[in-house]
Amino acid sequence: MRYNKYHNNPVITKDGKFDSQFEADYWQRLKILEAKGEIKNLQRQVEFVLIPRQYEAVEVQLKTKTKTVSQFREHPCTYRADFVYEQDGKRVIVDTKGFKTPDYIIKRKLMRWQGNPITEVSEKSIDAENKKKVLAKMRKKSK
Repeated sequence: MRYNKYHNNPVITKDGKFDSQFEADYWQRLKILEAKGEIKNLQRQVEFVLIPRQYEAVEVQLKTKTKTVSQFREHPCTYRADFVYEQDGKRVIVDTKGFKTPDYIIKRKLMRWQGNPITEVSEKSIDAENKKKVLAKMRKKSK
């Protein structure tokens, strides 16, 4: 079994390759919500350009004249979201996280600055969400 640098197991399902079992499971959960009509336009691995490709004007000497051309300098800086969907008329960008790298934190800040906040989900956040639901049900039953 081969692990990647963050020690999660890549998983291959009928829907494609996922970076972890948690990501694959969350995808299934979102597909159920889409089938119920609670969300729509569900997509995977959507790329956002944070800083575009950069060029620099350079003077080039031709035989008879000088010409200004754009010369490539920097590749674009991009962020690839795990999932994107629409809910209640708003776009939701989701990243399943096990570990927040320094690069991810910078990209998250750039996404928020562009008006595209990221919803982070982790196994811990799902466990906490389920715990709250169970406690709420227990409270209702005790009344």
